Amino acid sequence: MDVNEQLITVKIEDIAFGGDGVGRLADGRIVFVPYTAVGDVARVRVVRQQRRHARGEVEELLTPGPARIEPPCAYYGTCDGCCYQHIDAAAALSHKTQQLQEILQRIGGIADVPDVDPVVASPQPYGYRNKLKLRRSGKGYGYLAADNRTVVPIERCEIAASAINEALAAARPTLRDETVTFRVDATGSVHHYGDTGTDALWLTELLGDANMMVPLTGFCQVNPAVGSQLVDWVRQQFAATPTTHLIDLYAGVGVFAIVLAAVAESVCAVESQAAAVAAAKANAEARGLQNIAFVERRIDRNLSEVFEGCDAAATTIVLDPPRQGCGRGVIEKIAQFAPHRLIYVSCNAATLARDVRTLTAAMALERLALFDMFPQTAHFESVAVFRALP
Repeated sequence: MDVNEQLITVKIEDIAFGGDGVGRLADGRIVFVPYTAVGDVARVRVVRQQRRHARGEVEELLTPGPARIEPPCAYYGTCDGCCYQHIDAAAALSHKTQQLQEILQRIGGIADVPDVDPVVASPQPYGYRNKLKLRRSGKGYGYLAADNRTVVPIERCEIAASAINEALAAARPTLRDETVTFRVDATGSVHHYGDTGTDALWLTELLGDANMMVPLTGFCQVNPAVGSQLVDWVRQQFAATPTTHLIDLYAGVGVFAIVLAAVAESVCAVESQAAAVAAAKANAEARGLQNIAFVERRIDRNLSEVFEGCDAAATTIVLDPPRQGCGRGVIEKIAQFAPHRLIYVSCNAATLARDVRTLTAAMALERLALFDMFPQTAHFESVAVFRALP
């Protein structure tokens, strides 16, 4: 009988990077089953097969695993955003820690991955997001389902700040664009914009003890409480073994450049978005900082020029790229330059691991941290600290 025509009893043994439960079919192949927890025993229907693995869907949960809890969201299981709501917080953080180490071994090629520093959990497991982007469907605004096509209309989002949910309810009758984005800043002000937004409006974000101006459509961590702890951790790492020169790549509105400028003698902050550079300069000027040079340019073009005249042994690079990572050309240039230290901040462990494989030709991974920036989801923020090989 074709395996697709029968229900199979599966025990979940692990949680894979991305959030799917991992079990075994009778023939030994791995089967990935979403919305499961370790220890779950379920009747599973196999919906897709490949030579080495398969995908299944839970038809019936027979025995819940010890870490399984009741998810509070009405859209859980249809909206594809939060895949960990059914797993208690301690178990979820344990899974994410293991996933980070395993992906650095498997993709990054690091045989001896250092232990992860004690995980920085989010003070708020729900209601933490200061930004929400929704898509329009015929029935309202919502998130994409697992098929990446269907929009699941929502009335509220459990991980969004309460001010955003209130603003969404009030604005709903007037919304017309294909997408709508809501943001709440540190002052409690809520703004929303449609398919296009204006960067003439700047928001105030609080990271640590410092207010930062951020353009309306600009990047800022969506979980300010965890973002502040991440910035402080990076500051401590730099202060522990400071260098005279700091290069901040993908600098955004200058958060790392400004926080670390108190320790470094000189800072070069490189960012491609003009509005972000303008905000970064304003943030530095508000603090009276004179030792930061802001450069508006794409990181992947002529990066060697940024390194010209720099003593690698006296330079630290802070790297905070977007989810897609740096790209091979950028990482190769950094590896060739081989700074004294590299602090790589990443929101995607897979692209971090890909970039690490190139970096390790010239640098050694010496410290690793994980920040639960996105509770209830499969995502997390990590920081990898490298030192130049002798």
